[in-house]
Amino acid sequence: MLKLGFSSYSLNKISASFVPNNIGSKKVLKKIGMHYVSTTERAFDKKELLLI
Repeated sequence: MLKLGFSSYSLNKISASFVPNNIGSKKVLKKIGMHYVSTTERAFDKKELLLI
């Protein structure tokens, strides 16, 4: 899916977010090639954002 986004749709960036204590989601995002960029606070919780 990531390759499709970059090659077929000419995307510059694809981002994802997850709740920091959801280790499984973090592992999946790292496995598909994404890397940690920053943590941002939202009104009700904190989300970690990973960008590729």
